[in-house]
Amino acid sequence: MADKNTTSNINLAAAEELPKAQSKFKEFVKKFMKRKTAVISLAFIVFIILMAIIGPYVVPYDPQAPDYTAMMQGPSAAHIWGTNEYGQDVFSRLMVGTRLSLTCALTATIIGTAIGVVLGLIAGFYGGIIDALIMRCCDVLFAFPDILLAIAVVAIIGQGMVNVMIAVAVFTVPSFARIIRSATISVKQAPYVEVARSLGCSNTRILFVHIFPGTIQSMICLLYTSDAADERSSVDLGCRRIIKKKKEQRKTAAFANMYQYNQHEPETNK
Repeated sequence: MADKNTTSNINLAAAEELPKAQSKFKEFVKKFMKRKTAVISLAFIVFIILMAIIGPYVVPYDPQAPDYTAMMQGPSAAHIWGTNEYGQDVFSRLMVGTRLSLTCALTATIIGTAIGVVLGLIAGFYGGIIDALIMRCCDVLFAFPDILLAIAVVAIIGQGMVNVMIAVAVFTVPSFARIIRSATISVKQAPYVEVARSLGCSNTRILFVHIFPGTIQSMICLLYTSDAADERSSVDLGCRRIIKKKKEQRKTAAFANMYQYNQHEPETNK
């Protein structure tokens, strides 16, 4: 009788832990809003996204039109960020180039994150040979520098913006897979996961409903840094003429004009 009461009390206490798994996201939002640095960073990201959306419609100059009477000028009232070697307004080029660079980086990051999270959850949850196989594949990808791996992927599947996104996403996958795997191994030992398993929940439900919310914090931290790295790589690939269309090359290279001069000829209106 005492054993039955003890077991009942344990199950009751564990069952009370079950709703906590579903409130992980709310807890994360509350903690996030309390951090001023995080909120400011989010506001800056929203500003960049808005600039990418409305930028091409509010630029003061045509970003592709050369002006040989205003070459290499510094910041002024007419050109707040100066001009490049062709007299093109750097601020206008930055505003227009933001959309393409941000689209490429965000798309690649989302693809890489989705694949990496799924692989990390599977590796951490099942373990054994599945874990070993996924992690060894990640180790192979980690053995190559990011930009070199992206160039190799583009060389295999061909040029183009879509292929560049795929290439950048490839080297994003192993980082997320490893981080999420570690978080999954930790979270799956929680009492509410054991309760969900004892209640007969499927592995898919346990992974994505009970374990995944506990890995969001780790994923968000890596997501910010990965997006910046992916944007840098997409810009670098654009400057290296991996992106096939010349117009896309020049727009992607707008960021590079901030610190170096590219050897692209100015595009004239035809």
